[in-house]
Amino acid sequence: MSITKRVWIDQDPAYADVWKAHAEELAEHAKQFPFRLKGTRFELGKSGERRRSAFWPAALQEAIYETEADFLQIKNDLYFRASAERDRVQQIASHHYSDRAALFEKIRQRQSLQPLVIREGCCPECGTTMIRRTAKKGPNCGKKFWGCRAFPMCRGTRP
Repeated sequence: MSITKRVWIDQDPAYADVWKAHAEELAEHAKQFPFRLKGTRFELGKSGERRRSAFWPAALQEAIYETEADFLQIKNDLYFRASAERDRVQQIASHHYSDRAALFEKIRQRQSLQPLVIREGCCPECGTTMIRRTAKKGPNCGKKFWGCRAFPMCRGTRP
């Protein structure tokens, strides 16, 4: 249990009952979706360190969009009713993951059909989340800016 939840429970005991009831309801609903697919994938960085892939969630999202699969998301993981449905989504997502340029092109085409809504904290180029970075070169060296999490595939930035 997180520190935040402990503080809330200490200050308001009724919160513990609500939280417990919600957790039990979610667990009961999750029994209908027994087949798990991990929502995170790790890859090796340039210096050999293990890091979370920014492309795997986009590949999963596109695979689910294509298959119209019935799933339940709990934290980062996806749960499916049937193993065949999970395996199909994983197969399509792996294909998209291996061809990242085509994945981004598909996402851009679909987004071009929808009205553009730029949310706070999202990349204006591809719509993924942005992270705080520090410029290492150029006239803005040392200054902070918001950069796309999908860099280097997407070079979207904000001041």
